[in-house]
Amino acid sequence: MHVPLRTEPLSLMPDWLRTVARTNPLTYLVDAPRVQMIEGG
Repeated sequence: MHVPLRTEPLSLMPDWLRTVARTNPLTYLVDAPRVQMIEGG
């Protein structure tokens, strides 16, 4: 099953997609730079 890469935070995703995203390593690869850009960390 192909799930498109989503760039919004996990908290904004529907429950079923959040479950899929948490098992996908790309989620964390995309999330780290996104958080740094938004929070300036």
